[in-house]
Amino acid sequence: MNEVSPGKFKEIYTGLDAAHILYRPKQGSEYKFRVAARNVYGFGPKSDALVVRTGSPPGKMQPVRSKNEGNSVIKITWRQPVTNGYPVLNYQLVFYDKSRQQFKEVPAICDGSERRTYLTKSCQVSSALLLSRGYGYRSGDLLIAKVRA
Repeated sequence: MNEVSPGKFKEIYTGLDAAHILYRPKQGSEYKFRVAARNVYGFGPKSDALVVRTGSPPGKMQPVRSKNEGNSVIKITWRQPVTNGYPVLNYQLVFYDKSRQQFKEVPAICDGSERRTYLTKSCQVSSALLLSRGYGYRSGDLLIAKVRA
């Protein structure tokens, strides 16, 4: 049974299975469930209510910032977004590829190693990499980067 209003539950499953899947729960919602068994003599007592909270994606990322770290390294930094009650598992850092007119992941150094997903809030990118390898950048061009949690 699922609570639809305070103290009022709605039956959502009847059957012999000892499990039930609730499809498409609403993000950021709270559900309360109770279970009662029935045999030929009727229903037994209901279980205590189980409270389940569904998650939701992190909030919008704040603007990404950059800083030149010498002639060949660009440091990209960002602030952690509102997490909506759940920790951020990783960030995705992408750059605009001018030659293909789309965003794509570019190798970056985060936590001292080259990765495509990160938990740090800063990464370093080789500007030489962006100027070579056909990403469409020339020295002095405006670099476009996005981060998502």
